[in-house]
Amino acid sequence: MKISKIYKKRGWYIICLENSLQNFTVSEEFLYRFKWQEGMEIEYNNQLKEFLEEDKCRQCLQIAARKLDFSILSEYELTKKLRQEGFEENTIAKVIEKLKEMKFIDDNFITDCVIKNNKNRNLSKNQIKNKLKQKGISQALWDEKVSESITEDVELDNARTVCMKKMKSLSGKTNDEIRKKLYYALSYRGFSYDVISKAVEQTLKEKDI
Repeated sequence: MKISKIYKKRGWYIICLENSLQNFTVSEEFLYRFKWQEGMEIEYNNQLKEFLEEDKCRQCLQIAARKLDFSILSEYELTKKLRQEGFEENTIAKVIEKLKEMKFIDDNFITDCVIKNNKNRNLSKNQIKNKLKQKGISQALWDEKVSESITEDVELDNARTVCMKKMKSLSGKTNDEIRKKLYYALSYRGFSYDVISKAVEQTLKEKDI
């Protein structure tokens, strides 16, 4: 096979082959290691295939590292982004496994961060669970942690805080009107019926004192 053209795109080199729709994307390191040039004849054998796969993993790892440098990502989120970059599943799997070994991907750590960061933002337990689900984190990792961290007392305090903030816009309303507005606000945020009932009644009781 003869190399018909070599050009750079987004930091990588595209190797086009003569009379072939097949092409390779290689790193600069790979290009200079094998001293490929336009017009050169290359033999596509098992050894070259292995070198190309190794280089593809290096490319994938570099892109993954840049994305992780920009933001903390779960295994699911990073996998999705690498798919969007066009990497094959086997390449992504190897890179993800390496990053997990290096502790650059740690869904346990992300779970703890999500719970901690949202615990004091007056979110319901269901809202926090949804955030973890959106990150693609296994329920087996977060189910018990959420239950232990967001107790009913914590959730009730969060619900009451939401009620007190909402009360500022309900001045002059009757108790029935306030009750409906508060029920809707808390229900929309995913609080359970029991927590909503307690929070609303406690808020109304304090209002009437």
